[in-house]
Amino acid sequence: MTQSNDSAALMQKADRALASARLLLSDSVWQAWYRSTECDILHDFYIPALRASVRYDRVAGYFTSTSLAVASQGFTALIKHQGHVRLVVGADLDPEDVRAIVDQDDRKRLSDSLLAELGGLDNWPETVSNGMGLLSWMVQEGYLELRVALRVHRETGEPLAFSSSVDGYAHEKWAVFRDADDNRLVAAGSINESKTALTLNAENLVVRCDWEGDKDAQFADRVDASFEAIWNDDDPGLRVLTLPDAVQERLIQIAATVPKPKEIDGSSELPPEAPRPSAKEWLQFAILRDAPRMPNGRLVGMVTAPVEPWPHQAVVARRLIESWPYSFCSATRWVSARPSRRVWRCAR
Repeated sequence: MTQSNDSAALMQKADRALASARLLLSDSVWQAWYRSTECDILHDFYIPALRASVRYDRVAGYFTSTSLAVASQGFTALIKHQGHVRLVVGADLDPEDVRAIVDQDDRKRLSDSLLAELGGLDNWPETVSNGMGLLSWMVQEGYLELRVALRVHRETGEPLAFSSSVDGYAHEKWAVFRDADDNRLVAAGSINESKTALTLNAENLVVRCDWEGDKDAQFADRVDASFEAIWNDDDPGLRVLTLPDAVQERLIQIAATVPKPKEIDGSSELPPEAPRPSAKEWLQFAILRDAPRMPNGRLVGMVTAPVEPWPHQAVVARRLIESWPYSFCSATRWVSARPSRRVWRCAR
């Protein structure tokens, strides 16, 4: 086997070891129904599910700051292990705006409409600021792909208001969680999106797990196929577009104001950041690193050790250090409670 093949085999082995060590969706027991009036949906469902996921596909509400903040729930658990999100949100625009955007590819009109829906940071409540900051940071870092959907009649292609149901369309809100073993958890339900505070929302979710039976697996397959059709602009009742550059840039500007991503309630699954060492500490570390190579520097390990050795241990340690690179066999004896029993340990 060549060296390159050896490296590839080692990488595959490492990937398998990482996958086997990672938490899976099937490792947890999920309720069939979650209601925000009966549980904390963020911490009881979204964060645990995304903690075990490597990919998250979601069809959410509308392209507004509040709706996007709602959609960001649990994202810190996903980015903690480099997960990826694909998010489709509806743009509830005037039908004439939709006509111009679809027929004339008027990206500026789309951009202006979406930026108006976002509003200004100064007007956002704290929950929305947290959620939008998290989502924007993920766009900037490449963890999140975001697309917008416009409504058209499924048969005629005529532009419609997003809430219109003249062609039998129902505004959907659902998500597919996928783990490292390709297990899928599907959540579908309703969200009462408030324009003032996310904490006032009522959310109900029905949950299906594809590993629990053939019908659940078939249901997950259909939802998967539906998402791919929407994402690739193949659904006849929607026109799905990538974000205009101006909107992307706006989100990146928002991300620049985020010192550390956090959930809508201010919590975070990301590990705390250690403060950077001061210039004095860097100098101290450098001295400790290089001191053994300096004249009379052999004993720096003993002098800076956080543990004070017993006198006889210090004598042995000093003798070993001063006689380096020669090696010795040092032995330690323990005497047990029984006088006749002695245990020896010898280590080089």
